[in-house]
Amino acid sequence: MSLPPVITTEEERDKLFNGKGHTGLSNLGNTCFMNTILQCLSKTYELTEFMLCAEESGDHDKKYLKELVRKGVKITERGRMFDCKPLERLQKKLVMDYEKLLYAIYDVPEGALLAPRTIHNDLCGQDPRNPSLGMAMGRIEFIGYGQKDAEEFYGFLMEQMHMGLSHNVNISIDGEPLCLYDKMAIEAIKSWKGYFSTEYSKILELFYGQEYSLLICPECGFQSGTYQPMNRIHLPLPKDTRRANLNDCFELYNEGETLDEKNAWRCEGCNKNVKAQKCISIWKKPRHMVLHLKRFTKDGRKINTLVDFPLENLCIDDYCIGYGANGVKYDLYAIANHSGDTGGGHYYAYCKDYDGYWREYNDKMVRLIGSETTDIKSQLITNSAYLLFYKCRD
Repeated sequence: MSLPPVITTEEERDKLFNGKGHTGLSNLGNTCFMNTILQCLSKTYELTEFMLCAEESGDHDKKYLKELVRKGVKITERGRMFDCKPLERLQKKLVMDYEKLLYAIYDVPEGALLAPRTIHNDLCGQDPRNPSLGMAMGRIEFIGYGQKDAEEFYGFLMEQMHMGLSHNVNISIDGEPLCLYDKMAIEAIKSWKGYFSTEYSKILELFYGQEYSLLICPECGFQSGTYQPMNRIHLPLPKDTRRANLNDCFELYNEGETLDEKNAWRCEGCNKNVKAQKCISIWKKPRHMVLHLKRFTKDGRKINTLVDFPLENLCIDDYCIGYGANGVKYDLYAIANHSGDTGGGHYYAYCKDYDGYWREYNDKMVRLIGSETTDIKSQLITNSAYLLFYKCRD
């Protein structure tokens, strides 16, 4: 394997990515959910560059490898690890295997086919002699070769990659609050610090944001707000309609829900268990924003509403609070689709490659979507869209 590239110019980045990465992935037996998520993530070029490239310092170590060893873990050239706990070893192995898959995706010739077996074994393997992360974490829903939910798999993969790359970081808070939003910002940073001061990572930096959840007591009006990290935004779909747009979904997201008796909240104002109103807003936007269109209901149905969404210049400021409403806009770069129903279905991806063209990645099949004479938006926006991958504009 040649030395990892150092990217300092757009020309070097173009050489690394342009015309490459059009690689199919074998279905290992109902693993289309995994292939779909892996293809979408492989087009997250900021993460892919971090995994494949070295720093400018000239030591030729890939950036991600420096993150792997920041907690004192020792890794040999052959990938053997020392001074780390069993779970930590599994998480770091996943990161290393993901880098190997990325390297192959962008190195093999056009039309080649890869089998992501090691990634599946890392997360979903069922051999007790070589326990997988699904086994180690007690996530039995991911074990084996059966069909899984792509959204849940994305969350599990991101969490384990984050932990594999995590390290200590100093998070400090300086200055005095001058207004309500300053006070909220301090509370948000304290919450962020509580979650991530010993578990900071590139995954966190790229994919995580922060939600603000507000509980309102219907008896006395007392309010309590909390801040939660998130790596995807769960958007409800309007009921009893064949068409909707992304704004409709975000408005339902902001409206939140009324808690039922099983989830009653103990109000600090009146000291009663109440069915509070829970409202959600976005406090901190993620750099790469994954939107989950909640198509599957608790009673086992699939909502086939066609949701219209922008390919460029998505602005969500109306659904943010405080300093989160900062004018940042997003461009779409990947879609995870689900066809069929809850009884049986199939996942496949639409991805925007570095050359600017959209392609369908459907297990081993890769094809160009549209042409210069067709409306690309009409082909991308279908009622199969399930996860939308956006990146912020710099």
